[in-house]
Amino acid sequence: MELLRGNTIGELLQGSPFTATTLREIGLGLLAGLGHIHAQGIAHGDLHEDNVIVVDGTAKIIDILYRDSLALLSTANRETRLRRDILNARVLINDMLSHSELDPGEVTSFNTSLGAGASLPEIHTAFLAVLEPDRATDAERQVDYAFNRVRDPGFVEGEPYARALADETPQLITPALLLRIIDAECVGQKHRKYLTLLWQRLTDAERAPIGVRLGQALEREMPNGNWGPHVLTLCAFGRTGWASLSPALRIRTESVIVNDVLAGHFDIYGTVVGSPGTLGTYCRTLASFFADRDALVNNLSAKLRGNWYGQNYVGRHFMELLPSLADTPARKELLIGGVVSAVRNDAKIVVSELVSLPGDWQAEIARRVDPAPDE
Repeated sequence: MELLRGNTIGELLQGSPFTATTLREIGLGLLAGLGHIHAQGIAHGDLHEDNVIVVDGTAKIIDILYRDSLALLSTANRETRLRRDILNARVLINDMLSHSELDPGEVTSFNTSLGAGASLPEIHTAFLAVLEPDRATDAERQVDYAFNRVRDPGFVEGEPYARALADETPQLITPALLLRIIDAECVGQKHRKYLTLLWQRLTDAERAPIGVRLGQALEREMPNGNWGPHVLTLCAFGRTGWASLSPALRIRTESVIVNDVLAGHFDIYGTVVGSPGTLGTYCRTLASFFADRDALVNNLSAKLRGNWYGQNYVGRHFMELLPSLADTPARKELLIGGVVSAVRNDAKIVVSELVSLPGDWQAEIARRVDPAPDE
């Protein structure tokens, strides 16, 4: 066997941080070596920091567990052994990056850019992307890093995390980051507070192109496309986000959302596939921005006077919203009359949610449902 005079990666990890040049030599050598082992039809089987010796900047992989040839194994067993090697190599690369002179954000971007089942070539590409000094400007790197944190499956829902992450997001990259997020259609409910904080820090001039991009996405996807991420983003941006849309698009968006209420259907027994009227539920956030409040009141009233499933849809999503919509005697009469119809039909969710209504509403509904004899 070759006599190796060097240090294991484990020993090097106890010393001075790796420079970018050293990191590149060792990391690429490690990945190339493992690729060569796999190309010979074998798996290493025990790849870790003390089984790689670095000699004059060259990584040498040692102590291969020579067992069965991969050709003799079942497909499942072969893939399991190769996958274990690749995962161990990824861990080693990450440990070396963490023990380097690179910015911690770049180190994090290596892992966040890779999926759980990343291949050896994908790890190679991600590693080079972190090391290549000319691959992007500093601002572009920061956007990449911040965007990967948004896409991270471990993104935590809630205000504390949103505020902490917003504090770590540079002001300078916020407009570019929001544009990237809109284009990627990756927004979920857990991202809303973070997006709100980013939007609030922008000037009107910075918001304008973002509003245009969001409007283009809404116009493209509503009502039958992948509208969810864009409506969630619109909700996160609030009143100023709504105002950033063109007047024509505001009318169209309002109409599509309000009309979807008419499709609302909720089955408390879960026998109906899908969630009809999901788009309409965003009225809860956006209704105060709408120009035609009568249209929404009329649709909710119609659902409350319709079948059991439509009544329970309103009960599940809109009960707390109803009083805020009843800002005229006519609207209040329509909505209270609708609730009375639903209660008489024993719409379970409407009945259970009556307690969320103001006292005078509850009293009036009870009076109509069970009137005194002289009435």
